[in-house]
Amino acid sequence: MAGRRQLHRLVALALGWLRARRAVEALADLVESSMVLYASHLAEHLGTELPQGYVTPAVGALLLERIRKGA
Repeated sequence: MAGRRQLHRLVALALGWLRARRAVEALADLVESSMVLYASHLAEHLGTELPQGYVTPAVGALLLERIRKGA
């Protein structure tokens, strides 16, 4: 009986871990999508010029650097 309880706990732990991992993956996708949609607004808000009218990889790297410094 005790072995069965341990097995149930182990299964519950594994399922919880899998569900948490999926939730974190979904959240990461949402955050990435938000950055793609609002990167130009963020650049304007931070006073970063967009020489080509959109966020280039170089501007994206600059934004990331500025955001990380605030953390």
